[in-house]
Amino acid sequence: MLLPLIPLALGSELRRDFDQEVRSVPGFVWEATHEEGGEGSRRASGEGEKFLYASGRRSGDRAGLEATLFVVSTARVRELWEANQPALFKRHENKAASGFPIGEDLRFSPARGGVSIKSYLGRGFLIVQVGYRGEGPRGQVRWVTEDRAGDEDQAEGLARRLLARVAGADSRQAPSLNLGGRSIPCLTGPRDERLVQLEGYCQARGWLLKKNLAKGLASIAADGKTGIVPLGALGVKLGPSWKASADANSLWGSNWFVPLTTLEKF
Repeated sequence: MLLPLIPLALGSELRRDFDQEVRSVPGFVWEATHEEGGEGSRRASGEGEKFLYASGRRSGDRAGLEATLFVVSTARVRELWEANQPALFKRHENKAASGFPIGEDLRFSPARGGVSIKSYLGRGFLIVQVGYRGEGPRGQVRWVTEDRAGDEDQAEGLARRLLARVAGADSRQAPSLNLGGRSIPCLTGPRDERLVQLEGYCQARGWLLKKNLAKGLASIAADGKTGIVPLGALGVKLGPSWKASADANSLWGSNWFVPLTTLEKF
């Protein structure tokens, strides 16, 4: 069994999706994805749980990128979340570099030496970190990076896609939605919301859809109105307003699935 509380086939698919997502980040040479456990996981989580881990290194500035994903019980996720938060980050706002939330809560920590994102959603807890190489004597260290803003975008996009994968894996297939003569695939989310395939729904509505998978964001436009759909978030931005949902914007295969209740408000 690859991950606690996940059937073998589903665990295998999630491991494959994890590996696919980390390797899609451009510019990094990735090591193989590992299933970590034992002493290493006890140091990270306080328990002997297994988790997925991958690390990559960029040529040139030698920046490192690491991704760690636990999929456990929702109660254990909350424990991991609390255990991995320094006291100074107890008060915060759930907004990443893009200005949009990730998961149920988020710690986005840009610093001179790198970028750190910690977030959780349902049964998933993740850490995505970019670390830079330092040069110079102590007290005068210069942190080398080719593209800090780009690294923040890439780390955020990876975090969004990984949590959206967990949400999709915990969803189940549902009857299609018939709209405008089209049959649109649907899922039932882990919190029982009806999720519709975003591309099919936009086509049926005649909306313009632009997806940026690297950043984990999509834009929709129709009749002078605009909206933003962030993967791994519990809601969408429609015009100036945020419309919350119980289930998250999810990934199932290559398709984005979004709660129907939020799209109907557009």
